[in-house]
Amino acid sequence: FLESDLEFHSCIAECSGNKVIYSMIQTISNLMKRLSGTGMINEQQLKEIGDEHQKIYGCILTHDAEAASKAMQEHLKNSKERYRYR
Repeated sequence: FLESDLEFHSCIAECSGNKVIYSMIQTISNLMKRLSGTGMINEQQLKEIGDEHQKIYGCILTHDAEAASKAMQEHLKNSKERYRYR
C-alpha cells in the first residue's frame, strides 16, 4: 500500500510540473516508509486514504483545479491526524 501511496503523490507532483514539490515528495519518501512501517495504518484508515485519493484523482480528471486543491488539502490534513494518533 505504501508504495502505491507514494507513487500516487509522486505522480501528481511530477505531472504538475512543479519541480520543488516533486523534489520534496522524493525527499520525504524514505521518512514516510519508516513511519508507515510502524503499523500506524489500520483497515479503516486504508479505506479513508483510498477514498481521498479517488476524490483527488476525480477532480484532476475533470480538470477542476480548485476542487483538486481542496481535496488534496483535506487529504493532507487527514493524513496529519492519522500520523498524530498512531
